[in-house]
Amino acid sequence: MSTSYELRATRQIRNIESLIREIHLIRVIRDKKIPPHLRRDRIYLILIIQVIAIPGAYAISWCSSKIGNLKTLMGLVILWIALCICAYFLPKGGVYEFYFLGAAVGFIMGGIQSLSRSTYAKLMPETRDTASFFSFYDVTEKIAAVVGIFSFGFITELTGSQRSSVLALASFFVIGLLLLFYANAVKVKKLAS
Repeated sequence: MSTSYELRATRQIRNIESLIREIHLIRVIRDKKIPPHLRRDRIYLILIIQVIAIPGAYAISWCSSKIGNLKTLMGLVILWIALCICAYFLPKGGVYEFYFLGAAVGFIMGGIQSLSRSTYAKLMPETRDTASFFSFYDVTEKIAAVVGIFSFGFITELTGSQRSSVLALASFFVIGLLLLFYANAVKVKKLAS
């Protein structure tokens, strides 16, 4: 029984991953319309994000050891919201501002994924079946990726501007922040009793 469930879950994850790849392929095809100098800027941005992610991971790890995982995650989500607002007001053609924003995104991305996974592990109930919990985590991560990409593209298509889509992403971060506040309140209540 559990084997067929695991097979179905694995197939669903593969379907979601396939959908994400197709969305990226559509974006690549669409990006061929972008002038070469802008494509070059995107490549530089990806490199900046990857390089800055390394010190970001160390800094976030240090911060979580000092103030705790949940508080660090809350601070990082607040930074994500601030970055979305900065991206909304980014001047058109502002290449240096674009790179600075990319560096800030890379710094945060460096550690937030591993920190959120370790925080999730700490919040799990005592069990021997951690695989089910982490499978749920992975599936929700894939669903969030699909919802985020879809909403960004859909809102951009509706409004004709990516600035509106960035604000929609900020709203997702606000929802996440509220959930983190709730998780922190439950944790504090549990420790008090």
